[in-house]
Amino acid sequence: MVKSSVSTGKRNFFSDLRYEFKKVTWPTRKVTMGNVGTVLSSVFLIGLFVFLLDWGFFYLLNLCMKMV
Repeated sequence: MVKSSVSTGKRNFFSDLRYEFKKVTWPTRKVTMGNVGTVLSSVFLIGLFVFLLDWGFFYLLNLCMKMV
């Protein structure tokens, strides 16, 4: 019985995938936690900046509407 090329292709794909994952240098827990901290603080600061811009534009728009 001849094996189909699809099953052979899948087997080769997963075999190559396993081989490539063994070559990856994974970050340590300390590096990962440092990156998480950087991302969270950046998101917080950018969110605060956008909030302050929104609040400032809202305040200016209300001032302009009261003048009219």
